[in-house]
Amino acid sequence: AGVASSCRFLGEISDMPAFYNGLTALCSSSESEGFPNVLAEAMACGVPCAATDAGDSARIAGDTSRIVARNDPAALSHALASLLALSPVERSRVSADCRQRIAGHFSLASAVEAYENLFSSLAGDGIIKI
Repeated sequence: AGVASSCRFLGEISDMPAFYNGLTALCSSSESEGFPNVLAEAMACGVPCAATDAGDSARIAGDTSRIVARNDPAALSHALASLLALSPVERSRVSADCRQRIAGHFSLASAVEAYENLFSSLAGDGIIKI
């Protein structure tokens, strides 16, 4: 496809935050997923993502990144190109939106709150705080 000179195979990476922080954008072309941690991890580092609508990708990204239909490489290519074309000001805004999305919806505190709400709803009036 003529991209070999633009690609590097890095091997095993042990410092993922440093890796993610070195990216301009992340592309996930999955056909099938559960909860794609790679999207959440990249977004937590402020990396905008272009991804296929597989598993929870759309739920993770919200409106902060680009989600396209599975098996549509042209749409995925356009989504990624749109992220790479962001101006520095736009990129900064999208980066902050990505971090906020993950912190607000997928942090440990939000998980604890969701479990507390679940347990409270199951307990009815006999709420027991843990």
